[in-house]
Amino acid sequence: MKKNRITITLIVFALILITSSCSSDDDLVQSSTIKEAELTDKEEALIKGTGVNHSFVFEYQENKDVENIDIWIEKYLGGEKIGPILKTSNPVNNEIEKYIMFNMSDTQNNSNWSISFIEGKDISTGKIDSRNDIGKTSTWDTVKNIEVDKGEYIIAAFVGNDGNTINGIPNDFFIEPDEYMNEVLSNDYVYLLKIKLY
Repeated sequence: MKKNRITITLIVFALILITSSCSSDDDLVQSSTIKEAELTDKEEALIKGTGVNHSFVFEYQENKDVENIDIWIEKYLGGEKIGPILKTSNPVNNEIEKYIMFNMSDTQNNSNWSISFIEGKDISTGKIDSRNDIGKTSTWDTVKNIEVDKGEYIIAAFVGNDGNTINGIPNDFFIEPDEYMNEVLSNDYVYLLKIKLY
């Protein structure tokens, strides 16, 4: 049952996008952007109804000659990089609207995390079923709206600590990640949702 939750979530979300999309292939995108997707209350309720505790959805619109997009979660423990714990590599086609989705489903001592790239009717998904510690206190933040070109970007951050205090995520972290990376990595547990356009 639990293994089917990710599949059900993606099917529901894909149907929502297909039936509610207002853009056409003739629309012109002035600049390539990644932004938080604006979901209705009904769409959010449908996603949560599949058993997902946290869901982060981004819309990606591009006017560059990007051919591929890699999406992964980069894990750090005590400031040390553990490496990517989940990754998908996807070709980019001609659909105007593309979506990136990160889901977290926690049940008892188990965490099921997934990342997806949705383009039209095509869905590419990677998932991991393991215990990812987030500590006693935790917080997260996501990019609101940024212009992108070829290269790497951080679009979401999830941090946690074993103690009662936590070092938050600076407001400009997604715009200037190098400047604030040490501050973010001072947390015991750090998970960064990253993309690479190329």
